[in-house]
Amino acid sequence: MSEVLATFSGFSVYTLSLLVVVGYFWYSFVVYKKGLEYRYPVESLLDLAVISGMFSWLGARIGFVASHLSIFELNWLRVFLLREYPGYEYAGLLVGLFLGITLLARRGEIKFYEGLDLASLGLPGAIAFERLGRVFAGLGSLVFGVPLELLQALFFLLIFVWLWRLESEYRTFGWYRFRKTQARPGFICGAFLFFSGLVIATSALPFGLASVFLGLMLIYRQSGRSLAHDVKLLPIFGRWYTKSK
Repeated sequence: MSEVLATFSGFSVYTLSLLVVVGYFWYSFVVYKKGLEYRYPVESLLDLAVISGMFSWLGARIGFVASHLSIFELNWLRVFLLREYPGYEYAGLLVGLFLGITLLARRGEIKFYEGLDLASLGLPGAIAFERLGRVFAGLGSLVFGVPLELLQALFFLLIFVWLWRLESEYRTFGWYRFRKTQARPGFICGAFLFFSGLVIATSALPFGLASVFLGLMLIYRQSGRSLAHDVKLLPIFGRWYTKSK
């Protein structure tokens, strides 16, 4: 199956490349729109969209190359041949995103965890476009006669809808605020890591489970809850703690 979508005067437009670009613009639009609600300057939001997007793309590409060394070790120029050797790695994308937002936070343009939340709102849609691109380019794998990447794209779109709703509600969650007047940012990023990890686990189990674990740990950490306090709430441990006192 050819991945050429259209040809103009000898210039070919490839399906996967086009949808990756569309995904990036989707990511940038979501980051910009929601970032305005966070009252960040337009310049800072543009830097967030560009730098985090660039680092994420580079990380995803480098991650793919690192996990497919048998393809690239004989000719490293293949790294730049995106049409002949397409592919991006979820774990590399997360590492690149983290590095990009860390850089911006160190420069004082954004707050680290708010930057993670903004990026996590835009990523599900972007990844969904990339998954669709793989299906249309004939790079998908079948599960019960249905392309797995098509199902993943659908779930990532559902994750976006769910996260968008959670973004306006999580600050009211009493269990997350935990005795504080204001909820800490980072919840959306943790939820993204958790839900996306479940989807990615269908094709890359270790990375998916690692993402689920990181998401849960991030949500728990940012909630400000105390493990020593929560252990006492468990029936068995709580009775033991009370007796020991």
